[in-house]
Amino acid sequence: MMHSAFRISMKRAWNWIRIAVRHYPRGFWRQDLWLAALYLAKNPFRISREFWDRETEALGKRAAAGNDGAATHYTPDPHTYGETPLPAMERIAARAGWTADDVIYDLGCGRGTTTFFIEHLTKARVTGIDRVPVFVARGNGLARKLGLARVAFLDEDLLEADYRNATALYYYGTGAHDFYIQLLIGHLARQLRPGTKIATVTYPLTNYRPDLFTLEGSERLDFLWGRSDVYFQRFDPERGASVERPGRDLSRYPQTAEEADE
Repeated sequence: MMHSAFRISMKRAWNWIRIAVRHYPRGFWRQDLWLAALYLAKNPFRISREFWDRETEALGKRAAAGNDGAATHYTPDPHTYGETPLPAMERIAARAGWTADDVIYDLGCGRGTTTFFIEHLTKARVTGIDRVPVFVARGNGLARKLGLARVAFLDEDLLEADYRNATALYYYGTGAHDFYIQLLIGHLARQLRPGTKIATVTYPLTNYRPDLFTLEGSERLDFLWGRSDVYFQRFDPERGASVERPGRDLSRYPQTAEEADE
């Protein structure tokens, strides 16, 4: 355990050096050091864990009181907070072909390090979405302080957010349950425009709905826990005509956890 923690610490330090050398001279030192300072007193993992512990407890009380829908409401494992290493994020942005013309959503952005970095790399409009209010408030405050008008953060459920103007999405949902991924795909399918670029870590969305996405490639990249595949795909609803999978009618996509499990 100690050896693993040491290895992760060394990886984190090496990643920081690589980013500092390449991107601090281009101005990213402001975002990176300010974010580090904002979380000196309490790290983002602890903030996320405490928030989701409270949410899970409140949800349990609502379910015990007979609140309809509470029993199937999704909350993530409070111990799964993680961030994409910035060297990997740099490669993802390049491989995905994100440009200043894109409108990018960072789904489950955490404290917003990747959100700020994507904007730094691409000069695109980037919106980070997360349910932890502290992350959203501090992210928006820092964007205002640094005059980064193209960066914004939303305190929203990923299953309820508005993605209609998106041209690209990034989803680092390695700890998400299968039923949640299916629910998210159903929500995206009702909003995304054909051709929207999507990058996902660990699994492609074609594993769940090959009739909705075209897989364009993958690349194996370094994360703190080891190497993992990142998949690059496009939303392609017309693809369903050539894929043997029923249910292209969007009204039939799963709306609840029970439907997703069927």
